[in-house]
Amino acid sequence: MSNSKKEAKELPCLFKFLVEDYSRIVNKVDVLVKYLPKLSLFHDSLKDYSVCQKHYNNIISKNFFLEQLEKTGDSAVFASEKKK
Repeated sequence: MSNSKKEAKELPCLFKFLVEDYSRIVNKVDVLVKYLPKLSLFHDSLKDYSVCQKHYNNIISKNFFLEQLEKTGDSAVFASEKKK
């Protein structure tokens, strides 16, 4: 049995599920544009971007971030961020 490693191009993509969930991502972006208007600038070019696992888990697959935006409104969440 050989211990040689396969080249990266021969291995399956670890994040293949993200591609399969593309429509889910697009739908979530459509909802988030209400709270994050700058996202609308990227809507027509989403295919040129990826979503890292951390942000996918926190924003796309779970609704916690969206729920916080809905509770606090469109600018309250970011007011504390600007002060830092």
